[in-house]
Amino acid sequence: MDFRPIEFEYDKNHFARPATQIVDRLTLNDITSDTRPSVVSNSMETIKTDRGPFQSVQVPNGWHQTVQRIDNTGQMIKMSAAGDDKGGFLGICDRGRSVGEASATAFSDLISKNQDIKAVKVLLPSQIRDLEQVMGYTSVGDNQFTNSNKYPSPRAPVFSLTSAQLINVNRHTVLEVQGNFVDANKTPVNYFRGIFIQDSKDPQKIQEFFAQAPNSSEFTKTESVYRDALKTITW
Repeated sequence: MDFRPIEFEYDKNHFARPATQIVDRLTLNDITSDTRPSVVSNSMETIKTDRGPFQSVQVPNGWHQTVQRIDNTGQMIKMSAAGDDKGGFLGICDRGRSVGEASATAFSDLISKNQDIKAVKVLLPSQIRDLEQVMGYTSVGDNQFTNSNKYPSPRAPVFSLTSAQLINVNRHTVLEVQGNFVDANKTPVNYFRGIFIQDSKDPQKIQEFFAQAPNSSEFTKTESVYRDALKTITW
């Protein structure tokens, strides 16, 4: 795969690419219980963010959280059920670098024209292409709408996009994308659903909140937690 080094991004496993150094990994909660909490739990824990447009989100109590600091500027908070390091997880991602001015403007214009939406608004292919950098050149943004290379070419898209729409999350319009990270044969290797949020103070900064899992059964459970968590986001 010829990764375009224009922006810092994550690979299909949502970890920093080799060119980006992870400088540390901080464990916030060292939970070793073998009992996996129910993904539908009435007991929720608030996760506060120290950067980005949203302030906090709630996940099931007892979930394990780690912070990955990337290239001295980026950060991802990874949250998963205790004892489940290889299953589905939720992530809060700050790439640490800005998108281009043109991409930021396209995203700003789209959001400003849809600030009061009451229902999901599906994006047009042209709008998806305009947001390639917002979604990530070498991540979710590298999809069949932005990359015409065919499988099994090594330059084929790393992401198969199934939906892209604007949604309202607690009176804020955000971009939501769903699909699969795929291998050279277009076989899913990670299932993904997440939102992309523009920082009102710095429109070139993008924050992500997403669910990801290695198979469909794990994703079904993780996606349920993701949907509940969206309702708890505070700005």
